[in-house]
Amino acid sequence: MILGALRAVDGSRRTLTYEEQDQWLRATWHGYVDPVEAMSSAEQYLAHAGVRPCPYLLNDNSGLQGPWFDAVEWLQRVWLPQALEVGLRYVAHVVQADTRADIVSLPS
Repeated sequence: MILGALRAVDGSRRTLTYEEQDQWLRATWHGYVDPVEAMSSAEQYLAHAGVRPCPYLLNDNSGLQGPWFDAVEWLQRVWLPQALEVGLRYVAHVVQADTRADIVSLPS
């Protein structure tokens, strides 16, 4: 079920869907997402989870272009404690294909 979609004038978008049978939310991002759009979407998750607790969140950034929004401090300090309070327990994060963020270098 689609809970919401944000579309910006520059063509970027975010879709939030809820898979009721498995009780998980999926945020799918496309294009360039600015901090305001990202924070609004994170708050939309909190609003949904406050009504219907959802322990699982899949954050899919595979369609993003450019840098991921730079409000990580806000996520950690403000959003995460609230998300834990409304029942979030697991987050899966799909990174952008072109960032090499999934490569880990180990010392030899």
